[in-house]
Amino acid sequence: MYKENYGNIPNKDKINYYLIEDNQNIGAWVRRSKIIGKTAKMMAKELGLDKDIAFACGSLFEIGKKENKNNLEKNIRGFYILRKESYFFPAKTNLSHSFIIKDIDSFVGEDNLEEKDKKIIKNFLLSHTYTDYDKLIQVLDNSITDKYIGIEKYQKYLKEKYKKIPYEKERLKILESYQKYFENKLKNPIEYYVNKNIKKWNDSKQIRFERVVFCLYKPPQLDWGVSIALAMITKQKYLSDIINLRSANCKIKKVNEVLNDTHSLSHTKWSCKYYHDRDQWNGSLLGI
Repeated sequence: MYKENYGNIPNKDKINYYLIEDNQNIGAWVRRSKIIGKTAKMMAKELGLDKDIAFACGSLFEIGKKENKNNLEKNIRGFYILRKESYFFPAKTNLSHSFIIKDIDSFVGEDNLEEKDKKIIKNFLLSHTYTDYDKLIQVLDNSITDKYIGIEKYQKYLKEKYKKIPYEKERLKILESYQKYFENKLKNPIEYYVNKNIKKWNDSKQIRFERVVFCLYKPPQLDWGVSIALAMITKQKYLSDIINLRSANCKIKKVNEVLNDTHSLSHTKWSCKYYHDRDQWNGSLLGI
């Protein structure tokens, strides 16, 4: 979709494509990204922001992780992924969210970039004026693990993980000022919106960690090929327990046996869905 003054912004289907269908690294970070995106969207109206832009920036700010990238490489890959499809505004959030202090040396984590990519980030930090979208994602990213813990506790979590936080006091001071700025506009504390979205996420899945999704499709090169995508998302492991079972030459009889066996496990309260076209199930894996 096109937004005046902001350019092209990915819609919900495109966001799901990035997070699910084209993701080589599905894990708990996907859930966290969706929670941050949905929280930003929920707060947008009260903050005078566009809900679609807030949702896109919040959902895709770490999209470089879909290619198994980490540290600074994750940031620059996310930037390139979105810029390649002319999503220039949300692409910037992939860089800005990690630089509360606009200095490349303020990055918390490993510097694993080539010099040419570091130069792009340095030029970005010099030229880009942070918008409320940048600041909002920074606050949310630095307040949430798998739940809301707040800025101060999150910074302690980072220090335990990385041992050192550059510009530690200045960083915390800026984040707290951003939080105060937003909460002065909001009807409730930020924690309220995060917790509401986490609750909505869990409620909408109807015990989503017991959900099973099946996908059946017919590859053009085979008389009958079958792929079964089995997703068991446990309460403890969330998205990290996704299992893919594929068999290119299964017979329909064998598939029916698998489905019958699954139905016999009704005591687990699994919710099953069957799709006869591969494209139909895309995005359904996480129920988003």
